[in-house]
Amino acid sequence: MNDIKMLFRSSDRDSLAELAVAKKYFDVVETRMFIPKDSLVVGRYSVLPYYRELERDLAFNNSRLINSAIEHKYIANFDWYHDIADITPRTWFDATAASFAFDDLPHGMVLKGRTNSAKSWYWMYAKTKADFRRIDTFLHQNEMLAHQGIVYREYIPLDIIEKSCIPNSFDFVNEWRCFFYKTKMLAMGYYWTMAEESSIEKANNQDLFGAINIATQAAHKLAKRTNFFVVDVAKTAEGNWIVIEVNDGQMSGLSCCNEELLYSNLKTELIAERRKSYSNLASGLTPQAIEAYELAKKQQKEQAKVD
Repeated sequence: MNDIKMLFRSSDRDSLAELAVAKKYFDVVETRMFIPKDSLVVGRYSVLPYYRELERDLAFNNSRLINSAIEHKYIANFDWYHDIADITPRTWFDATAASFAFDDLPHGMVLKGRTNSAKSWYWMYAKTKADFRRIDTFLHQNEMLAHQGIVYREYIPLDIIEKSCIPNSFDFVNEWRCFFYKTKMLAMGYYWTMAEESSIEKANNQDLFGAINIATQAAHKLAKRTNFFVVDVAKTAEGNWIVIEVNDGQMSGLSCCNEELLYSNLKTELIAERRKSYSNLASGLTPQAIEAYELAKKQQKEQAKVD
């Protein structure tokens, strides 16, 4: 892979501002038609809903996404849970099993799709068995969430930074978004951008060693199965740090992460990995072979410009 490209799809004012920063560090294109041959592609906000189709299109010119379809599916299907089950809330994938388990849980359950939620606490949090049945029925009537498959997660009370004054809405808890490329943390920021500035400042002025430790612990396991991802971690009401969720880094919003750090660090990691790969290749070649390899790369770039 000779070129690193970012396929960026902007949809609102915030993403346009992010796009401007991304362009400082990456060669950004806004359509797959402009991806040159032999490219590694970071599909920022642009890989869904047709991930496999995009992967196949890129393969025609020997290019690939930073996460393959299989690596993306590992995250989207909630398969990551089995690798870090000891540091994230207990989860059930079957309504019957979850219903039996419900009676033994002190704080109830959170119900959601494998990738997305209903975006409403009223349609997520089951405090009682009646809530469980109400929410489960509702989610199975939602075509998108039902297609993903419903997951049933033990609800663990979290440390609250800012209490919501709106009934059935989310409290702004002590939750953090961590971007990783493999085991390297690229950026970290408070999750809830809608919180008051004073609340975000309060969150930032705390010791985050536990958050970084648990996120990194998860990343070392997840990196065996995928490349670019986010780990969302939170502090429980009892003071322990746990993993809340894992998502594909390509489709994950910034939250309060610094986009300069995210994109500069990601570019650094990708370049370093490419150089290491080339170094490993070159170590087994004669000087004449290395010279021929460099010439071939140069000719490929010149031909791409002509095409």
